[in-house]
Amino acid sequence: MRLGTHQKADGTHVPMWHDSEVAAIAFALQGILERRAQAVQIPHSAHASTQAEPELPSMQMPVMAGKKCPECGAHAMIKKDGCDLCTQCGYLGSCG
Repeated sequence: MRLGTHQKADGTHVPMWHDSEVAAIAFALQGILERRAQAVQIPHSAHASTQAEPELPSMQMPVMAGKKCPECGAHAMIKKDGCDLCTQCGYLGSCG
């Protein structure tokens, strides 16, 4: 599968070939993460002094009654897709 280009030492761009679609998707995600990392390199002290950052709502799962979780101790372990899942902390237990 072909995705992206590679710059040779002489400055020419050649297409990049990947072994699978999964490898091509991983290549694309790595590029996205690199661009995000470059955008975030603004010092936090300068950024915090100019404007306050809004608080984001926590992205927690809804708590459901169930068995006791060995990770957080909440009684929130349920079966989801054949696996034990804690709806409080997201702990993934045994499957099967």
